[in-house]
Amino acid sequence: MRTIRKSFGSLAIIGGLIASLNFVHAQTTARQVQSSTDGVDVLSVLDQALTLAASEPVMEQSIPVTATGPSAERPSGTYWSLQNTQLPMPFDPFPELPVYAIDPTNRIFLVDDRSVDFPALQAQQEEQAQIRAMAMDAPSLGEGGGDEGTNGSFTSNYTTADYGTNLWLEITNIADGAVDLLLHNTQPEVPYELLSKQTLLDAQWISEGMVTGVDNDILTPATVNIGERTDSLFIRALSWLDSDADGIPDWWMLKYFGHPTGEAADHSLASDDYDSNRVSNLDEFQGGTDPNKIQFSLQFPNYYINTSTPIGTFTIFRGVPSHMAALINDPNQADAAWQPYSSNIIVNLSAGDGNYDVWVGLRGLPSDAQRTWQKTHLVLDTIPPTLVVTNPTTSVVSQSTIQLQGYANESLSSLSFDVSNATGIWTNQTGYVTRQFYDPNLLAYTTNFFQCPDVALTDGLNIITLHATDLAGNATTTSFNFTLTASDNTNPPVLTVIWPQDGTQISGSTFTIEA
Repeated sequence: MRTIRKSFGSLAIIGGLIASLNFVHAQTTARQVQSSTDGVDVLSVLDQALTLAASEPVMEQSIPVTATGPSAERPSGTYWSLQNTQLPMPFDPFPELPVYAIDPTNRIFLVDDRSVDFPALQAQQEEQAQIRAMAMDAPSLGEGGGDEGTNGSFTSNYTTADYGTNLWLEITNIADGAVDLLLHNTQPEVPYELLSKQTLLDAQWISEGMVTGVDNDILTPATVNIGERTDSLFIRALSWLDSDADGIPDWWMLKYFGHPTGEAADHSLASDDYDSNRVSNLDEFQGGTDPNKIQFSLQFPNYYINTSTPIGTFTIFRGVPSHMAALINDPNQADAAWQPYSSNIIVNLSAGDGNYDVWVGLRGLPSDAQRTWQKTHLVLDTIPPTLVVTNPTTSVVSQSTIQLQGYANESLSSLSFDVSNATGIWTNQTGYVTRQFYDPNLLAYTTNFFQCPDVALTDGLNIITLHATDLAGNATTTSFNFTLTASDNTNPPVLTVIWPQDGTQISGSTFTIEA
């Protein structure tokens, strides 16, 4: 695993920090690492954690979550990724991800990062450098600017000197239905909001009120009432620092625009109305709405396609997309796997030829950004059409001009024919679809009847080659042989008068007979 470095302090002051408690299950479900003369059996605990993760969707129900802050700083120690258990890493968790103190004594922690797509994050940083809070392979923000290494690093435009260092929560006491906390490394006059959840899978954080950074002191005390929440509780501190004094806190700008003051990857400031919906960013913040709502259309080359990986193209009308997702024959948007945005999207139609409902979604930077979805219908057809000739009924004919007729087993987008005989070769002659059969069970046109009119033949062998293309672009070329001969034509022609019929009275010295 590559080394991943990040200053949690600078991130926490903007994005918040989670401290967690466990009141009842801590004694009954604890699975602590046992120390020995050889040190901590980390792999054993990781094996237990992985087993639990695979069998129980809510890990915090089985692994005790404890307060993780020592008395002086955000805990240093060994962090293990649940995605990759090969090597430990000096890694502080993303604010929204659960962290499990599997051995607080030895400061060994497990990060439940199963929801993080690290390759996608790295690719997005290399392309846009937008996700400042999730920077991979970047130097500590406390070190000042970044380097321009080869591992997807970016140059930081802000430092810990601007936004404080090492905001973290310390749980000092749990008694009388309340939790006493200390917010470390707060800034004077900066408001901090305390939020709570009983499980990290809860949809919303509950506000527990605000505290203000104490003047000339980096320690700010706070208290959260437990109430009836006697099982487990997660507490988060959220800084409301507004470094550019625009009325919008830095954490909100960081969440939606990737920079605490709204500076995007192209170094342009986020506009006052980022998604051009006539609602300013400030009004979006105060109203609790997403400032980057996406409106778009999606185009595929054709309704009928002959590849299982068709490419769709976006036209963006409003907003700036950061992530995209596709669902195939699955209307449940919760199943979507989001990936960095590109102007094209490849969808995978893996179930073979047939009909597909395709939903494609776009959203902004944060994982809880407002999603916009477009639905389209595609028909995958990889089999060329089959052509059958019904007239002439035999390959030996006695008439020098024929009406070649037949049918295809599916709708055609084009039909042409070539004629080759002793007098020459004629190519790209036009054929016509004369009628179609609509199948009410399939809700589609199937059999297409066609005619190649007035095909001139010469004595001997005549080769007629048909070229047909279906609606998906699959092409068929097939040849039919007809031999023109008069040897079998021993019957004289029969002439039948159509007009005038026998007995009709006519006037004038001349008339036209039709027969």
